[in-house]
Amino acid sequence: TLLGALPGRENDVETLSRTLVGPAEMQAVVEALVRRTPGVRLLALRSLPVEPWQPGPGPEATPLPVGSASAPPPSGGAASALFRHGLDVEVEGGWEALQRWLGTLERSERPLLWGQAELKAEQYPRIVLKMRLHTLSLEATWMRL
Repeated sequence: TLLGALPGRENDVETLSRTLVGPAEMQAVVEALVRRTPGVRLLALRSLPVEPWQPGPGPEATPLPVGSASAPPPSGGAASALFRHGLDVEVEGGWEALQRWLGTLERSERPLLWGQAELKAEQYPRIVLKMRLHTLSLEATWMRL
């Protein structure tokens, strides 16, 4: 399970919440990753409404750490204690720059979760990547961008 991914802390929702990027930090983390990746430019960043995290099929219902293959939702009442805070992020750059940016995102010490990604290459060498990023928190409050 997602909670089970934390060794020795299968039922510790608070620890999971502390392990992930906090909702108030999401914007700064995304902006810092863009600044640290030459050739990548942030086009848009938009906050999404806070939702109780509900287990179920599909990436939107079951957020996974960036780069993970799959993980079943937590069992029991743990999911109802978590809230999903999301951002729609749009970045542009060349193929190599976007690969470096995604690699940095995947290797982050405090991960973000993802729900969907869309890549558009309409004007060579410019590529636009739209991603929906999430974090989970025990807090239902969220600051709008």
